[in-house]
Amino acid sequence: VALFPSWETLPHERLSPGVDTVGARMMLLRRLAYPDDARLGAPLRIVVTTARSLLQPMAPDLAKVDPVTLTVGADAEFDAIVARLVDLAYSRVDMVGKRGEFAVRGG
Repeated sequence: VALFPSWETLPHERLSPGVDTVGARMMLLRRLAYPDDARLGAPLRIVVTTARSLLQPMAPDLAKVDPVTLTVGADAEFDAIVARLVDLAYSRVDMVGKRGEFAVRGG
């Protein structure tokens, strides 16, 4: 069972939805698009949502956006990871305080 949340904002508000909500929506869409991908967990059998959630617009092919995946002990190109995070709309900050932010140390 998985929840497909609605944005916390109303259509007329000029606010972006929270990063937690956007992330949860993207993950659920990815799990539905790739049910056989074991990295995403077991295939979903039940999705709980509201009419409001279904009516809120989504970018086409949102489920096809590949996440950044890092593996312990594997090599990764530092500059490529930073560039990919920026492409995915993460904010580069000096000190991470919430989801959707990243900081660079060393290198």
